[in-house]
Amino acid sequence: MRIGAVSFAAIVMLGCRPAIRSNCPAAMIVGPSGPIGDGDSISLKRTLCFGSCPAYAVGIQGNGTVNWEGEGYVAIQGKAVSHVDPAKAKGLIESAREDGFWSLCGEYSRSETDDPDYFTTVRIHGESKTVSNYANAAPAWVGDLENRIDLLADTHRWRHGDPAGELLDPRVMSSEIYLAKPGVTGLMRAAAKKSKLRSEVVDYGRCWAY
Repeated sequence: MRIGAVSFAAIVMLGCRPAIRSNCPAAMIVGPSGPIGDGDSISLKRTLCFGSCPAYAVGIQGNGTVNWEGEGYVAIQGKAVSHVDPAKAKGLIESAREDGFWSLCGEYSRSETDDPDYFTTVRIHGESKTVSNYANAAPAWVGDLENRIDLLADTHRWRHGDPAGELLDPRVMSSEIYLAKPGVTGLMRAAAKKSKLRSEVVDYGRCWAY
């Protein structure tokens, strides 16, 4: 696609706001050693934005306990509890450690406003680390980890309630492009992101991290 004499891709590159990193470790850190236990955990908090972004916190313990707390633009406000396979819970925590979570910076951001902030916390053997990902400025695998937390915990049921009653609200659909949902394929998400990205670049000259 071309807009005037400048390619769409070039506009995207010129419109990108660089990631800002802070609280970065001076060297690679492996993190706590030893097998993942029932008391270890991984959690995700998504904040409000200037719009209808769902705001909530969800935590998954090594024993499979899932704790939810809905704050805004979600179907289930307040607290809820469910359970997942402990082996899958431990596997998710372990994958975060193996991928280098402890070597990440504490904060990633961009010089823009109105976006939601995402906080991922991993706790192993009493030692915890939290990473803030504002405007999707963190490395791409951090966003993947956020979605894996959502998917394992099945936060979609708490964000929307009964799937049979879910409405095709464009405002909600726009904010949900990035979030995990059972049955949504990578191709479906990529198509939605491409459409949203084209609109934002043309209208605002902004760049989102995909």
